Amino acid sequence: MFFSRNCMAAFVAAAFFGVLIPLAADLPRGDQERFEVLQERAREAVREGLPEDALEYYGMMHRIVPDSGEVAYNRGSLLLDLERYEEALEELSSALDLELAPDIAREQIYFNRGLALAALGEYERALLDYDRARDLAPQDARTLNNRGVVLVQLGERDEAIRSFELARELDPDYRDPPFHLGNIFYDEGLFEEAIELYRWVLEIDPTFHRALFNLGNAFYRAGRYADAVDRFVQLYRERPEDGDVLYNLGLSALAAASEDENDDDQGDDS
Repeated sequence: MFFSRNCMAAFVAAAFFGVLIPLAADLPRGDQERFEVLQERAREAVREGLPEDALEYYGMMHRIVPDSGEVAYNRGSLLLDLERYEEALEELSSALDLELAPDIAREQIYFNRGLALAALGEYERALLDYDRARDLAPQDARTLNNRGVVLVQLGERDEAIRSFELARELDPDYRDPPFHLGNIFYDEGLFEEAIELYRWVLEIDPTFHRALFNLGNAFYRAGRYADAVDRFVQLYRERPEDGDVLYNLGLSALAAASEDENDDDQGDDS
């Protein structure tokens, strides 16, 4: 058994902006002051990597201004980062139904809601949200990338490839679209094409371990065992605790040694 990790379900993480929330002019002064204090505490909690604390502060703010789309957006984005997808879906849907300040782009809410839906396995609904986000921001490579991932899950290979390719055109330094394209070709047995794409990804981001792992796999499947050994040795040096890397390194080394023996035998016969 050869361990493979060319998994397609690799979405771009939610972008949590912690947007500033405007207050209604008729809000009582005491509530305004309390709201502003809570907002600053929430933003500070986000900066310090304390999403649970930030979520609690936004909950207090929601009780002061229950019709704020900005509060719902921030809560939904935090819940998404906390992998509380059902709750995130509810909050983000609420944000779309409420009035929003001009600095919150609706495409970002659709993007984040698409993430929640995809995480829940609701790929057709996720695709609808990514299409809405794309209509509002057609130059956003992240949306096109995640749209491609959803299309792969739905079995729409050709449309997924088009989405990934367009994302590459829009942002040539974005590593995810060529990585996913490499995975498509790998799964179809087009290992040389996959190798070229994984190499491209590693030119963009040499620290992307999954791409290096998949490159080693692709070399192995292509019968280029020495190249596979080189990649797994590199990965093992960086991640010696990874048992899958060590296992695949062993298989690749055995295959390379066997290939060398066969070459020696053929040389002796001649």
